[in-house]
Amino acid sequence: MKSTASFRGHTVGLDDRIRYFESEGESKICDVLSVRQDVIEIIEQPFAIRYIDENGTDAKHTFDFRVRYVGDHVDFLAYRPIEKLLDGRFESRMRLIAAQLSRPVANEVAIVTEADADNTDVFNARLKQACRRDPPSDVDGIVAEIVDGLMGAVSIAWIVGRAGTGLAFRSVVRCIAAGILVPTTPARITPALKIYPSRSK
Repeated sequence: MKSTASFRGHTVGLDDRIRYFESEGESKICDVLSVRQDVIEIIEQPFAIRYIDENGTDAKHTFDFRVRYVGDHVDFLAYRPIEKLLDGRFESRMRLIAAQLSRPVANEVAIVTEADADNTDVFNARLKQACRRDPPSDVDGIVAEIVDGLMGAVSIAWIVGRAGTGLAFRSVVRCIAAGILVPTTPARITPALKIYPSRSK
């Protein structure tokens, strides 16, 4: 039997906007984009783009995301599972649309897939979002003093131990989200992860 199941959901970003999704893949991509420091704005399902298709007919396409970056660079992103790109037809359509876009509308068109939001990226993005919603705490000041004195890489557990409270873990996550601390490897943010202050790059 043909499956009639679908994925529809929504999430609330740090800007308090409710964003709706038609697929889990779209949701993951948005989560990863939302914690990038170079991303200023994410609009899901933006206005439809009109273009002339390969048959010379007027057509329109709605991208999954319109993303504005630092410097006012704007991309239209189209999410597709990798298996739906194998025949090349969707990529050809995106190239056709990109060639007809004017610069005021967008700088680039890009296709994103599940490979652009692997499980580690999504886990870290959602953790960063959750921790950034915490109210200000005295623990943040304690962690800031510890971080200010760091000269090299240490584990998150080491900072938490010095702070004397488990709440310091969430403060460290906020430091990572803000770019103050940098992981030594691209891995899940756990107490064992080693980080170093960005100023020591």
